[in-house]
Amino acid sequence: MERNSHTNSISSPRLPLQMTATIGREQEIHAVSSQLRMENTRLVTLTGPGGVGKTRLSLEIARTLQDAFPRSIFFVSLAPLREREQILLAIASAFGVHEGGKETLTERLEAYLNERRCLLLLDNFEHLLKGADLVAELLATAPQLKILVTSREPLHLYGEQEIEVLPLPLPRQAENAYVPREESAALRLFVERAQAVKPSFTLTQENYATIAEICQRLDGLPLALELAAARIKILSPQALLTRLSSRLTLLVGGPRNLPQRQQTLRNALNWSYDLLTEAERRAFRRLGSLIGTWDLGAAAACMAISSESEALEMLSSLVDKSLVRSLASERDEPHFMLLETLHEYACASLQQSGEQEESEHGHANYYLRLAEEADANMRGSEQQHWLARLDQESPNLLLALHRVLVRQNAQLALRLGSALSDYLLLRHTQSTQHNWLEEILALDASAELHSYRARILYVAVCQARLQGNTARASQRLEECLELAERVDDLRVRALALSELGMLAMQRGEYARARELAMQGIQVLSTTSDKWGKSALHRIYGNIASKQGDVDAAQTHYLLSLMLLREVGEKRGLAEVYISLATIMHLRGKLRSAHYLYQRGLNYFEALEDRWGQVRCLNGTGAAYSAQGAYAEANKYLGQALTLAQQLGDREGQASALSYLAMARLNQWQEGKEQLSEIATTLKESLRLANELKNLPGKAYTLLALGEVERLCDNSPSAQAYYNQCLDLAQRMNDKLTHTRILCAQGRLALEQGEYQLACTLLKESIQLAWQTGNHVALAGELESVAQLCLDSRQPELAVQLLASAHSLREKLQTPLPPIHQARHQQLYTNLKKEISAETWSESWNVGCALLLAQVVDLVSHITILTQDTTKTQSITPSSANAFHLTARECEVLRLLALGHPDARIAQELVLSRRTVNTHLRSIYAKLGVSTRTAAARVAFEQQLA
Repeated sequence: MERNSHTNSISSPRLPLQMTATIGREQEIHAVSSQLRMENTRLVTLTGPGGVGKTRLSLEIARTLQDAFPRSIFFVSLAPLREREQILLAIASAFGVHEGGKETLTERLEAYLNERRCLLLLDNFEHLLKGADLVAELLATAPQLKILVTSREPLHLYGEQEIEVLPLPLPRQAENAYVPREESAALRLFVERAQAVKPSFTLTQENYATIAEICQRLDGLPLALELAAARIKILSPQALLTRLSSRLTLLVGGPRNLPQRQQTLRNALNWSYDLLTEAERRAFRRLGSLIGTWDLGAAAACMAISSESEALEMLSSLVDKSLVRSLASERDEPHFMLLETLHEYACASLQQSGEQEESEHGHANYYLRLAEEADANMRGSEQQHWLARLDQESPNLLLALHRVLVRQNAQLALRLGSALSDYLLLRHTQSTQHNWLEEILALDASAELHSYRARILYVAVCQARLQGNTARASQRLEECLELAERVDDLRVRALALSELGMLAMQRGEYARARELAMQGIQVLSTTSDKWGKSALHRIYGNIASKQGDVDAAQTHYLLSLMLLREVGEKRGLAEVYISLATIMHLRGKLRSAHYLYQRGLNYFEALEDRWGQVRCLNGTGAAYSAQGAYAEANKYLGQALTLAQQLGDREGQASALSYLAMARLNQWQEGKEQLSEIATTLKESLRLANELKNLPGKAYTLLALGEVERLCDNSPSAQAYYNQCLDLAQRMNDKLTHTRILCAQGRLALEQGEYQLACTLLKESIQLAWQTGNHVALAGELESVAQLCLDSRQPELAVQLLASAHSLREKLQTPLPPIHQARHQQLYTNLKKEISAETWSESWNVGCALLLAQVVDLVSHITILTQDTTKTQSITPSSANAFHLTARECEVLRLLALGHPDARIAQELVLSRRTVNTHLRSIYAKLGVSTRTAAARVAFEQQLA
């Protein structure tokens, strides 16, 4: 039979042998092999860019299928062919089928394949796509034939299963991420091929990051990696990386036994480029104007294709040809990208074409339109969406800005800079980054561009203030106000006035700051600018809050909140939430403070606003510290410090350092070494505050340093720090700081036995704390006054104040810090020696029952009779020990023996008549008498009075 003669003439089929091991394709081999074992899979096409390793992968897949196709796998390389008609001849030759007799070659092939189960590999089909119909005919006439194709473009046949071959997985790029057994296939391939030319080469902790970056720069393309690894014979990894900016000229000299297109990277890309039509080549090279990922509109603008459908068709063709990668998303518009290697090739082609300027102009105009659309929607309910969009398009937006700056195109630069100014403030304020705003402002701007310049000036002021450059901020503000008035931009003018207020506040000029902020509010009073008004009310509230005018601050915060809820802007809402949280903290409503801080933090995290996150983390940490949750406080403050350092946010760093130091100080119980460490942290915070000329921050840190010196028993140094702090608080009219410093000075005076001075200072501190609503401070101040009352022989009043402080701490959930616990316990012990248990209980109950306003009023009436009153350990005569009279009971008995009525005793000892009666009942019981006369007689007889 003729068929038998065909069969007998066929030699055993052989697959080309690989000279090196295949690395990193295990998953693909398994997936495609499984696909081809399925009965209904007839045609699989492996697609991907040149150099991605399609041929090698197809051969490895074939080897795993030898059990399913024993001696029936055939390989055909189509690369040398140029005509459609040659395809059938090459396939027939692989099968050992030749022309002869009466049958045509096609008929003989059909007859041979009719009952044979075969797998046919067709390698490099991309340049012969017009012959794809021959593949379809073969599959139609050979029911047991399966075909595996490699091509840079799919065949577009019915039933075809297209599988994209991606570059190899890349290594991690994290700092210090040395992994001796790195799982990245790209890195393993590079190292193995490098060792083939230089056996001594090894992956080390020192060269890991460099080699990882080489793999990244080469997109994980196996051909590029192998060609680069061959250069290790001469170049060090760092030297190789430095030269990768010209990878097309560097990566040459591949093995001579490979096809010419695989011997250099440029040849591999030339092969793909030469297969394009002229229109496709033009489109592809113009895409070199873009970087990163980009959408259809950007591609159309660069390719100069006005019709979206035509642009989509062109992109689809380039995607099919594995020159462009599609990054389709279910939610967003599809995005595309060029691998870096292909991007370099496109750029080089664009430069040679003379079309570069036109393409880049289209690029700039497209991204200007995008930026202006985003800017129009950035202060409303779609803020998060547009921020995410700008983040996604950021590389091309900044590239467009860079290009117009290089070309000194003031009109495009100012328009683009104005539209992006808020975004640049939010994302590019780090001190280590490029200062785009200042570069734009360096351009000469004609009068018609002044409105754009005014806005950029305002944002540059905000940026400079955040960076701590108050000199530059002040300089820019002058021009900003002048231009805003000239172009009648009310919003910019109002916001600039508020920025002047913020700078004045930072200098401690609170009255001037509030005046300027109010001027800003008045500028917008007749407009419908809800967003602008909300921002100004919040700024005014911040200034009032710093000054201690908590009621005014809260009023303006609520006005801002009401306006922002109408506008729907999340970032503004987050700002107001943390401002309100600060008020809640002061008033001791710490649960509300945590809730507001968390809401603000959630919004800032969603918007990726790291500057806002620092403020939230600092505030949350301070609130936890007030609650005695020091582990949580340290966690949040540590996060704030790390983030602030990354951002170059010196104000955030200073706040985190001072809060961390105060949290440690509150936990201190003994040990001068720990105090020294706390002082070091505070001095670093003070250094930053001085650099920033931030007087409120400076005052807070000076107060804390004074506390450290007091605990070190260094009263002169403590007083010096306190005096500096007091001077700043008075200059700023900062009631919050004034409250704290008065209390600190009062404690110092109390320790030094200056009771009248301590009384004056502590009473004034309590009045200020009450006026400003600073309930957290009140508890500690009341405890200090209780100590004063004991030392000045008013133990019943001391117990009442302790009870009131205890009730307040329980209500606020702010436990006594460890630093005060030993002294507090000693106060309790001493008081219990001075009065009876019954008197203690009665006084405690009275203190617990008092309203806070009544407690404040009670403190205001405390008097210290003489300056030379000495701190009394016990006023109980030794002869009274037999009767177990307390010191206070001895005083009451002495006055009773002198014939004083209850009212006079109460007046002399500053007690209530009810408390006097309680003392008398206890005295009668201890002396074993029932009348005043009997008690007086025992007192004289026993020399108790």
